[in-house]
Amino acid sequence: MKKTIFLLFLIAASFVYSQNNTIQIINFSPYTVGFRLTANNPNTMGQDCIPVIFNETQSFLAPGQSTTYGQINATNTVTPAINQWRVYSTLGDNTYNLLAGAAVPAFETSVTSWALIRMYTPAGEELELGRNCTNIGGSFTTPPGYTISATWNTLNGNVLVVIT
Repeated sequence: MKKTIFLLFLIAASFVYSQNNTIQIINFSPYTVGFRLTANNPNTMGQDCIPVIFNETQSFLAPGQSTTYGQINATNTVTPAINQWRVYSTLGDNTYNLLAGAAVPAFETSVTSWALIRMYTPAGEELELGRNCTNIGGSFTTPPGYTISATWNTLNGNVLVVIT
């Protein structure tokens, strides 16, 4: 019985640890790529996946660089920093500037996961990868014919975006 309880505890601890909700972006392309991120609640599809949390200002990732974002309220401590988030929720439309000390409320961030990346190339192209409210699959690839190509893969809530 003790071994069973211990095994269940280990499984539960592994599950909690694997749900750390990170997004890692790796740029193997020869271009500096601009991007914006979106997180939303995949469990409220009938209500437009609210809350929807996104950054309006592009961040840029140089060739050969990578970055990893964890919690939304800590994105200002990562390079490239995301200092401001906009939130659409049942409370309305609000903007939170992390540098000014405003944090997205925990009741909003605790129910969201990384959902979408919008990428911008030097050629003026805009590409979008990830899930929306009606498509919660885990793997996406950009269509051919663009300056860059990219893949989005989700495993246990963690996202890996590879740009080539």
